[in-house]
Amino acid sequence: MKVGAKIKKSSKNNRIHSIHSIHNKRLTLDNTIYIQRGCCSCHKGVSGCGANGRVILIAPIIIDFIIYMIINKMVIPIFQYLNFFFLIICAIILLEDRRDNMNKLENKVAIITGGAMGNGLGIAKVFLKYGASIVVLDYAEEIRESLKNLREEFPDSTISGYQVDIRDKEKVQACVDAIAGKYGHIDILVNNAGVCRLETFEKMDDELRDFHFDINIKGTWNVTKVVVPYMKKNQESSIINLSSVTGPMVADSGEVAYATTKAAIIGFTKALAMELVHDHIRVNAIMPGYIMTPMVEGMAKETNSDSPEEVVNGIAKGIPMGRLGTIEELGELTAFLASQESSYITGQGIVIDGGSTLPETMSMGV
Repeated sequence: MKVGAKIKKSSKNNRIHSIHSIHNKRLTLDNTIYIQRGCCSCHKGVSGCGANGRVILIAPIIIDFIIYMIINKMVIPIFQYLNFFFLIICAIILLEDRRDNMNKLENKVAIITGGAMGNGLGIAKVFLKYGASIVVLDYAEEIRESLKNLREEFPDSTISGYQVDIRDKEKVQACVDAIAGKYGHIDILVNNAGVCRLETFEKMDDELRDFHFDINIKGTWNVTKVVVPYMKKNQESSIINLSSVTGPMVADSGEVAYATTKAAIIGFTKALAMELVHDHIRVNAIMPGYIMTPMVEGMAKETNSDSPEEVVNGIAKGIPMGRLGTIEELGELTAFLASQESSYITGQGIVIDGGSTLPETMSMGV
């Protein structure tokens, strides 16, 4: 009972109140005890530490039932009924846990770059499932169709988007200013936009090299640069950068430009996390392995234009879990890093690859 709360009686009307810590004050109802379950170690309650605390109403039921049993001299069977009520209470707790978990991004405004397809679209769907308002930034023409489909799938959610090239700093600034003006705050930034074109180092021209650098590095830099000042006004914010296992951990021939940019994102993440930690802005990176996206499909076609399916199947055979990841699985990890569930995590690169970077001798089969 003492976790995250102190119980005292008020002199007026002999009501029992739950006086929460300074981090989480609440009004209470007459004759009701609020039980708050806080973090297992810090005892600060829900908002104090970001733990998944819950508030449940149980006292009236138990007190009324015990009085009824005593009055009717039903002392012996009381334990059977208490056991029954205990099961009900456990069910209530589980339902409350699930309900609140489904709303873990409620009232949050999230910007997702490259959100019209692939990983970005998966992230957008998961964020909407958890109650976030999302703003998609994408240069592709597919953004219009994607926004239309998202609004149909999530009719009660707040969804907007801008067709913008993140290489253009002035246009990015204008978009972010408009988003902040519309919603009043920006809580989450997902730097997902990125490109990959396979070409060997010796054959790659400067134009293709700069294409990777300008989008994967400079684009991420541009968006983050204009979002951070708005995030500093919040109590807490989260930036998630999409890196890759390619570059920081592994690489194949033809990936020099892409691998270089994704390794740079890890350095960017760690350094920025140190700069922004005192502004209550967490910065983390996700390092995906093979996720089934249009980018992977395109790489498969480049490798074997006659049978890209064989390439994908060969990749799957080289992954210990025997398959490629889904965009929804990546979205779930991103939502975790965006929420208070990860409130003590910053400056980290989280791998999601089905175990593909674990084997020492396994060939990818392509």
